[in-house]
Amino acid sequence: SSYVGVVDHPFYAITGDAGDFTIADLPAGDYEIEAWSEEFGTQSQKVTVTEGGSAETSFTFKGE
Repeated sequence: SSYVGVVDHPFYAITGDAGDFTIADLPAGDYEIEAWSEEFGTQSQKVTVTEGGSAETSFTFKGE
């Protein structure tokens, strides 16, 4: 099987083996970030990136 995600911007990430991700060069501002798991669905969170700064967030997907 395969999956395709189409977005109208260059800001996305694919997680590493440990589930970590980085979205580089994101301009300062308020964003809603969404994580998707084939098995567990989607989650979203709001995050604020400051000028010249960064932001951290995390998602936890739990099995049934």
